[in-house]
Amino acid sequence: MGSAMPHVDLPPELLAHIVSYLVPEGPLSPYASISRDWQYAVEAHTFSSLRFETGGLTKFERLVADSHVHRRAAVRSIGFTAVLPAYDDIACAQFEKEVDKQANNESFSVSIQRLFSALAKCDDVANARPIKLLLHAPYSPMDRGHRDHIHPIRSDKGSEIGLLGHNTDWTQFWKYKERRKALGDLYEHRYQHSYLRLLDPGKLPAIRRIHTFHALVNEFRYVEPATIVHMSRKMPNLQNDYWRFFDGEQKLSGLRTRLRVQMAEALALIVEEHSHAVRGVRMELIDPGPLNESFTLPDVRGESQDGDALSLQLSRYLKSEHLVNVQLDGPIVVGPELFSLSGGEGATLWPNLEKFLLSFSTHRPDGGWYFERDPTTPPGSPDPDEEAREGSESEEESDSAFDSDESFFEVDPAKPDHYDEEKEERLQGLKPIICFRTQPNAHLETFLRSMAVAVGRMPKLRRFCAGADFSGCKRTGYARQTFEFDYIASQDNREKARLRWVVPQGWRMDEPLEKLWERMIGVNGTVDYEEW
Repeated sequence: MGSAMPHVDLPPELLAHIVSYLVPEGPLSPYASISRDWQYAVEAHTFSSLRFETGGLTKFERLVADSHVHRRAAVRSIGFTAVLPAYDDIACAQFEKEVDKQANNESFSVSIQRLFSALAKCDDVANARPIKLLLHAPYSPMDRGHRDHIHPIRSDKGSEIGLLGHNTDWTQFWKYKERRKALGDLYEHRYQHSYLRLLDPGKLPAIRRIHTFHALVNEFRYVEPATIVHMSRKMPNLQNDYWRFFDGEQKLSGLRTRLRVQMAEALALIVEEHSHAVRGVRMELIDPGPLNESFTLPDVRGESQDGDALSLQLSRYLKSEHLVNVQLDGPIVVGPELFSLSGGEGATLWPNLEKFLLSFSTHRPDGGWYFERDPTTPPGSPDPDEEAREGSESEEESDSAFDSDESFFEVDPAKPDHYDEEKEERLQGLKPIICFRTQPNAHLETFLRSMAVAVGRMPKLRRFCAGADFSGCKRTGYARQTFEFDYIASQDNREKARLRWVVPQGWRMDEPLEKLWERMIGVNGTVDYEEW
C-alpha cells in the first residue's frame, strides 16, 4: 500500500490540455518535476509566449541553446523592446548630438542582431510552428515615462492618497517637478528629431518561422521606417505585417524626405527579390498634419521622375499575388501613384485582394492639398499672431542645425539648451489653429479616379473604403467630419453592389468618376450620399 502510484504515459496533446487547465491554479513549475513528459508539456506552455527587453536577451539566448530543442520548438510569440543607453541629468537638458545618435544606433543594432541570431536557431526544429514577432518602441531608462512621476513617490512620513487614488506624496512630486524645471529638462524634445537606424541590416540572419511581424515604433523614440522594412526582408515566410511609423516631421523637410525615400528603396528590394508572400498588410504612417491649414508644406516626393517615390513602391509591394487584406492608415500621405497600373494594360494586378481600407491625409506628398476653402464660405480674418513658416533652406531649419556634433543652440556642453515651445509649434504648423479646407479640389478628383480604376483590377474584391478626416471648423459646425466612400461589391448575385459617400453638402462625383464606378456597380447597384 505504501508504494508510489506508477506513472501513466499520456499523449502529448492530452498533457498540453491538462496543463492549460492548471494555469489558473498557480505556478506550473512543480508539475515539471513529475516526469520528462510533464516537463516538456509545462515548458511548451511557459515558453510559447515571451516578452522581454535587451536585458533579457542573455536568458533568451540560453533558452534556445542547441541542447534545448523542445524549448525552441515551443516558441510561438516574442515581444521585444530594445533599451538604449542611459544619459545623465545634464544631458536631459540638451538636444541629442550626433555622438548620442550613433551610440543609440549601435546599441539598437546590437540588440536586434542578437535577437535575430537567437530566433534563427528556432528554425532548426521538426514540425516548426509559426512565430509572431512584436517589436515595441525602444526607450532609454532616462526617457519620460521610464523615470520620475510614473512611479509613486513616497516620503519618510509615509504616502498620501492622491487625487487619482494613487499613493503619492504631492509635495515631493511638486518639488521633483520644480527641480526638473530648474534643470531645464527637455523631456522628449531632446530626441524628437532623432530616428533610430539599424546598422548593417544585411548581417541579420533569415528567420523562416516568423509569419507575423508587428512593429509599433511611432511613439517618442522613433525608428526609421526603412529599418523595419529591412528586418522584414529577413522573414521569407512572412504572411502578415503591421507596421506603425511616424511620418509627421514638419520642421526638417530634408530629413522627412530622406526617411520616405529610404523606405521606398527598402520596399523596392523586397519586390525585386520576390521574397514576400504577404497575405495581410496593415501599415500606419502617421502624419497628423498641420493644424494651421495656411501652413506651407514641403515637397517630400524625392527626386523620382515618376512622382512620389514612397507611393510608387508601396503600390508595387501591394501587388503581391497572395495579398488578401490591406489597411493603410495614419492618416498616410500618398498620391495617385499608389494605384499605379505599372503591371501593364489589362493585367490583373491585385488578383486575390478582398479588402482595401485607406485613411489618407488631407495634404499631398508634393506639399499641396486635396481640399480647398469652400467657395460659399467667406474667409476668416487673418490671425494677428500667425507666423509664416521659415524657408526649408534656412539655417535654423536645416538638418545641419540638428545634426552637428555641437548642441542645438549652445556650445557649452554643461549648459542647457533652450526649447521655445510656442515658436516650435508655429514653425511646425501646430499654431495658430486655422481650419478651412473642406471642399474637394481637382487633385482629389484625380486621386479618386485612380482608385476607381484600380478597383476594376481587383476581381475578388469585397470591400474598398477610403477617406480623409477634417478638423472642426465653421462649415463642419466645429465638429470632426470625414470625406469618404465605401464600396461593397456584389456577392454572388445575392447582394447588390453599393457605393456610399459621406461628403460636404452639395458635392457629387464628376462625370468621369461616375462613369468609372458605373462599370463596377452595374445597373442594379446603388449609390447613396450622406451630406454634412
